[in-house]
Amino acid sequence: MGDIPGKLFLSKSHLMTKNSDEKTLKWMIEIATQLGGRVKDNRNRTYRSCDDYYVDPADEEAARHNASLSS
Repeated sequence: MGDIPGKLFLSKSHLMTKNSDEKTLKWMIEIATQLGGRVKDNRNRTYRSCDDYYVDPADEEAARHNASLSS
């Protein structure tokens, strides 16, 4: 695929990056697909492609639960 700008960081079972560009997002989607995973941003949007995303209801519920713990 060529050079991908930025870095990926591994934390437990998550690969993370900050401020990814479209090329990096496409690369991450390909990796996730091959590993049976998914690409999710900090607003709980799961990406099917750079232009197509959805919010999984389970992720929304987990975010609400986590927010209630910090209140």
